[in-house]
Amino acid sequence: MRVNNLIGFVLFTCIALIHQHKQYEEETLYSLNGGVYNDNTNQPVEVNSTVVYKTLPFGNDIGVTHLRPGFDYYIKLKKSKTYKIQVKAKGFATSSKIVEPNQESISKESIRLDFRLKPIEVGQLIELRKLKFAQGKADILKDAFNDLEDLYATLTENPKIKIRIEGHTDIDGSAELNMKLSKLRVEKIEEFLINKGIDKNRIETDAFGEAFPLVKHGTEEERSVNRRVEIRITSI
Repeated sequence: MRVNNLIGFVLFTCIALIHQHKQYEEETLYSLNGGVYNDNTNQPVEVNSTVVYKTLPFGNDIGVTHLRPGFDYYIKLKKSKTYKIQVKAKGFATSSKIVEPNQESISKESIRLDFRLKPIEVGQLIELRKLKFAQGKADILKDAFNDLEDLYATLTENPKIKIRIEGHTDIDGSAELNMKLSKLRVEKIEEFLINKGIDKNRIETDAFGEAFPLVKHGTEEERSVNRRVEIRITSI
């Protein structure tokens, strides 16, 4: 009986090790590398930059690497995982990209992914392309939080800049309600940043309602871009 139990234990251990080895093979790493460039000059950024990478949605695996001007970053990623790669540098707006498992990451040992950072200037609009809201509401859609984290990183990396949060709605509904709605939306963004530790004195808000739509005609999906908040640099 003891012999049978021992054999069973050995077999179980072997199977577990095989499974673990297969799982490790599935988690084979590949290299992601690239440069960090000034979007205005197409040259490498002139300051040190930081690359932060983490798995989505929960950030269970996270890493940071620091770059000197003109050097590429090199990081190892698990081919079965989705990552957010965020790049930040003093004097520039933070940028991030989502890297998902695909045939390229599975079949190649190395993939290149460059980043282009916009220099921060007074009057500049920081693009938050996924910062959108549910129709008729001030609820921030789930996909928007990656953009908000980039905005927060820009503000922490550049502690002297001040911003104005500008709210817009689509052209459906009454002008009065749309004005109130745009005000609620900018207040949501302001609240997010203050809760993260940004000094409220660095933040202004302005609501425009339906006054400046990007798309006046089209489908509801096409007009959804009108429901937006834009971030304008007011001081550096």
